[in-house]
Amino acid sequence: QIHRMGGAGDLGVDLRACLELPPSPSPPSPRAPKTRIINAVVQCKYEAAKVGPKTVREFEGVLGREEVRQYRIGHDGQQQQQQLQQQLQQQQALGILASRCGFSTASNDVFRSSRFPMLFVWLDLELRRQRHPKE
Repeated sequence: QIHRMGGAGDLGVDLRACLELPPSPSPPSPRAPKTRIINAVVQCKYEAAKVGPKTVREFEGVLGREEVRQYRIGHDGQQQQQQLQQQLQQQQALGILASRCGFSTASNDVFRSSRFPMLFVWLDLELRRQRHPKE
């Protein structure tokens, strides 16, 4: 499932997706789910230059807000803290940042040091036009 958000007031989320993946290749347990569900948030950058580190840091802020949006805590006290951390690690949204011009070296440095699961996607639209001129 993919839902287009985009536009003013999208809070940095252009697309929301619920991705259904096959089970892990590791030996399955009897209680293992048949599929894995991953929630993803996508931000698309259609700019004339490579994405810089500021954009990646801003996207980290979007992912942090997603964490709060998806897992509001209704409990007080320290006893729930460890369980919550495990839940967040298991169900954290995947951030996908798509660019038509690629990513700078500095943005890759921020990406590698991020605590959030992220995927960079470089959509080379010019190359696509050259290979498929009639589309």
